Amino acid sequence: MRFKDNPLVTGNHSGGYVDTSNTVQGLNGYSSGVIVVLFPAKNDETAAHEFLHSMKLPHTFVNTEAAADEKFTFKIQKTDNVMDYSHQVNIQRTSLFKWQWIVAHGAAENE
Repeated sequence: MRFKDNPLVTGNHSGGYVDTSNTVQGLNGYSSGVIVVLFPAKNDETAAHEFLHSMKLPHTFVNTEAAADEKFTFKIQKTDNVMDYSHQVNIQRTSLFKWQWIVAHGAAENE
């Protein structure tokens, strides 16, 4: 799969971190839609989460970023979906919903 004009940037950028109580503070990563940045506090699912944002997938939970016309929203930190923040409550993010695969596949085909 090719991601035209969508480089991965990693390194010791400012951003998120894990404090002494093992709590995530700040961001683990960021996607501007063109550039994906991973911060030192990233976990194994962060790259997939941020790349999926660059492919037009929103979070699965309702927040200020959620579009008013979203068809599916869930409570935050309740699913094992890659686009949830459930890693913050020790749920490993391992899945996508079928509609997310369709959106991501369509975005990849347009590249």
